[in-house]
Amino acid sequence: RAIGLRVEAVRRARGLSARELASRAKVNPKTLRRIERGEDDPMLVSLRRIAEALRGNMAELADATVDLEPLIAAPREDVPPPAQPGLRREERW
Repeated sequence: RAIGLRVEAVRRARGLSARELASRAKVNPKTLRRIERGEDDPMLVSLRRIAEALRGNMAELADATVDLEPLIAAPREDVPPPAQPGLRREERW
């Protein structure tokens, strides 16, 4: 649940909708919502993509002892869309 709360806090601070973050992170929007509500633990690949889409890193989202203030304080303009690498079949949704 802690990871989901941190993802949601940063997403909201960035002014991103759940759908927009899911699109940028290349994760299913339903999966992102389940992660944010604490109903599902993210797979490492999903957490990495979410962190990159938020311009952070996995440790900032996963470790409750890491201060999120620097990540939250960054303006939305600093959140470019992630690169568009090809996805392997098992990574598609």
